[in-house]
Amino acid sequence: LALAIHYWADKFCILRSWTQIPSPGANIAKFSGYFLMAAILFFVVVSTYMFAGFPFDNACPLNSVASEEYVGDFIAYDLEGNEIDISVNDDDENYLFCQQDLFRQWKLPLPNSWYGLEDGEKWMTQDQEMVVFYCAMLSCGYVAYLLLISVSHFLYGFIKDIFTSTYEPDGEASTQGFSEVNGIKGYIPQAKIPGYPFPVLLCHTSAINKELIGWKSPRHSHKYYNVILDVPGLEKSELTQFAITKQWAPSKTHAPSEPAANFCMT
Repeated sequence: LALAIHYWADKFCILRSWTQIPSPGANIAKFSGYFLMAAILFFVVVSTYMFAGFPFDNACPLNSVASEEYVGDFIAYDLEGNEIDISVNDDDENYLFCQQDLFRQWKLPLPNSWYGLEDGEKWMTQDQEMVVFYCAMLSCGYVAYLLLISVSHFLYGFIKDIFTSTYEPDGEASTQGFSEVNGIKGYIPQAKIPGYPFPVLLCHTSAINKELIGWKSPRHSHKYYNVILDVPGLEKSELTQFAITKQWAPSKTHAPSEPAANFCMT
């Protein structure tokens, strides 16, 4: 039943709902490169901390053997009351508690010898210190590389934008003029009022092409919907308090070749 539901649901989505996605190009691959570089940085730094914290037992040798009072066989109990047999020999080494997690101490993962630690505070072997040193240098080198790449990329883009143009035309120039396009619309200030079939005009339209308004009422002219004309006794000298809209049109059209100014409400 579940397989049948999935089949018919996917079939409906494929045939009725889903469409082919547009080609993303190489943008996703380029963008994922930033995550890859961040993942490598995280891996290198964490690996260095792991090598520096080994063996993670917080026990540092004192370079001395156990004293006589500790030599012998003992019985210890864990938290659940189980017996644990412990044997201490006379050649067993002494250990002290030490914090081996450098990350929690907000310290860089560097060899113990770089911090000037004393006996009872060191836990790294000579080989371990060498590995930690090389890992730390690799981490520093990779961080410096990322900073260099980021700064150079920023400076390159910044300088390129100053001395070169980044605009690239798309498509071919058309020989058809703006006024020759059928159904073209202009920016004519207007406002939509709920319940009204057409918006109200906020601008004089006497000197502009009415086709630029974008709509036409079958019952009334555009003056009927012009709210500026609703203000009684408005003199022409008082129209300067409104914003202005203009139209440049070829001389062969009904509008003049010079820009026609129309005052609009703001």
